[in-house]
Amino acid sequence: MIRKTFAAILLLAAGASGCAESESTATDDPKACKGATYIWEHESSWIPIVLDEARTVSRGDELKIAGDPYRPWSSSLKTDQNVNAPDEILKALGRELDKPLANVGRSTKSEAMPMTTEFAGDKAQAVYFQGVERIDATFTLTCTGQDRPINGHIVTWNTRSNSFGTVDCLKPLSANPIEPLAKVAAATRCPKDSVLARETVAR
Repeated sequence: MIRKTFAAILLLAAGASGCAESESTATDDPKACKGATYIWEHESSWIPIVLDEARTVSRGDELKIAGDPYRPWSSSLKTDQNVNAPDEILKALGRELDKPLANVGRSTKSEAMPMTTEFAGDKAQAVYFQGVERIDATFTLTCTGQDRPINGHIVTWNTRSNSFGTVDCLKPLSANPIEPLAKVAAATRCPKDSVLARETVAR
């Protein structure tokens, strides 16, 4: 469940909220194999999961946020050998990062949030965005009694990272949220001749 915490008057400020989840932070010892030890390499990036089209709104208008999934993808785990309990590998990564991670097979479609709110600001060309912290990890798993280590790759996201907000294509960068997702929204959805799109490209 995601708490919807921003008011209409704050529409043009980015926000983030989320209910704590415990999908992959269990404290069980890894059971993917006996005596499992891991070597991890991982990186994170902010990825949009919703990017609405630009909507022109005036004071008092009702801004309907579609929340349609943008290029949806699913959490996945691949290994070069069979593993008895692959979910335990994802839990081990969650402990490594100290973050709750989306279970294998879960789609970013499940995170999309449609909303409707009254617009209380000046005239704007608003683009709603939503995104998550994507985690890409490769690993080497060594098991007691096995001659060859297991190698694999995980693609998932931090389930506490769901972030959302709105940019205004009519305003400059200095008057818009500065987070990476806001810049993606400006570059992808604002008209190319808009103030915000031109400044974003120039940067």
